[in-house]
Amino acid sequence: MLSKRVSKHAAGVTLIELMIAIVILGILITMGLPSFSTWIQNARTRSETESLLRGLQLARQEAISHNANVQLVLNGRDWSVNCETVSATCPTGMHARTTSGTSPVTLTESTGAGVYRFGSDGRLTQPDPNAGASFTSIDVTSNTLTGSDARNLRVTITIGGAARVCDPAVTDAADLRVCP
Repeated sequence: MLSKRVSKHAAGVTLIELMIAIVILGILITMGLPSFSTWIQNARTRSETESLLRGLQLARQEAISHNANVQLVLNGRDWSVNCETVSATCPTGMHARTTSGTSPVTLTESTGAGVYRFGSDGRLTQPDPNAGASFTSIDVTSNTLTGSDARNLRVTITIGGAARVCDPAVTDAADLRVCP
């Protein structure tokens, strides 16, 4: 028969080993916390940007599908999509986004218009595309991060009505994230 022999050292984890592991884990968490906070804030900026982009795309899509002028009205971080002229085929109150609480980001419009109107063909009709610019933009900037930590973004809308997100910090023209 085989006898079982258990060594004193193989019996388990000592209290000192457990304390050392907890101290090491605490140090690693403390070192990673600032990076994690920055990542969370940049994720919030990205989320606000994507919400705005979805609203603009929705307004354009509704304009084409209802064959009418549809506008996105921007009020701070809140927006709503409505027909410019309410009718049986184009109702009011199509879509809306309302937020509550304080915001980690600020939206800054290049035109200050607050209203983005799309014609029945999906083209941008307000802000006035004949004013000389080939696109309009809305900057989404962090309220809490500064410098290289902040990953601020921009939503651009072309005269044709296409909206996309770009990164104003990117300068390489070959990079798809570059802003026009």
